[in-house]
Amino acid sequence: MIALLALLACDGLTDQETWEVFAINDDLAVLDARLGTTNTGLLRGQGHVRFDWLFTDEVPVYHGRDGLPEEVEHLPDGGLRVGPDALSHDPESGFWQLEVRDEEARARLELRPTLGGPAPLTWEDGDGHWTVEAPVVLGDVRGYLKSGARDALVDGHAVIFHRHGDAAPTLAGQARHGVYILGDDLSIGLDQTGARATSWAIAGDLAFDARDARLAIGERGRMVIDLRPTADVVAHVLPRRPRSVRRPLEHLVWLERWLLRIWRGTPVRRVQGAKVRLLLGGQALEARGVIVDLGWE
Repeated sequence: MIALLALLACDGLTDQETWEVFAINDDLAVLDARLGTTNTGLLRGQGHVRFDWLFTDEVPVYHGRDGLPEEVEHLPDGGLRVGPDALSHDPESGFWQLEVRDEEARARLELRPTLGGPAPLTWEDGDGHWTVEAPVVLGDVRGYLKSGARDALVDGHAVIFHRHGDAAPTLAGQARHGVYILGDDLSIGLDQTGARATSWAIAGDLAFDARDARLAIGERGRMVIDLRPTADVVAHVLPRRPRSVRRPLEHLVWLERWLLRIWRGTPVRRVQGAKVRLLLGGQALEARGVIVDLGWE
């Protein structure tokens, strides 16, 4: 434990940056894509890619890549490249592109933003800071995915997150809960880390005040997002399978993982789709969404 604390105390060793893309397809398949780089651990500056496509009735597609520091490129207009995989932004068109190139999985997706997100949320923790941004809270995503003999057409809605700083909540043992409800001209989201959250609610031409949004978690992972009394918006969120399970710090060497397990445990990240019953200004609507949950075991 002392060795791990000494390692994390070294200058710059807690810097992390992650770009995330969550999407719900028209056929209810779910995308969870992450590209990140971190100085945490002995392998400083490495890049990491995790691309999970959750079919509703087939075996999911899981793609992972760990790149050397020289394979990592921070793109000037937003996004990150790790080897042949990349999330990139074209400032002229405003479009984002997510590309995965591997022998076992290939994907090329284009995301056209329709709604921008709230102001970045930044907080200080000790001598460090952490920022959560949602540059796109609703975008149309289209493209293709190929894995072995399987093909999938992508046509749905997506949200993009950018998380970065040198006080990563994961290392501090803080849990994360996120719900993103996406549809045509509809985006309601709450991303909560510890006691801090970024939230938004947009439906058609209406932008609701979501600053005081509350997230309640009940039995079997059921969730409720409640904007009342500020806005007459309530979302009842029912998780559905399949669900992906990942360990965010799996890039650490075995000794670091062992020390971390003794110190705090093992962080586990779960992502799945959701069925949503939405009460919007007294009107009941059906919607769909994505749930992310990061906790410790």
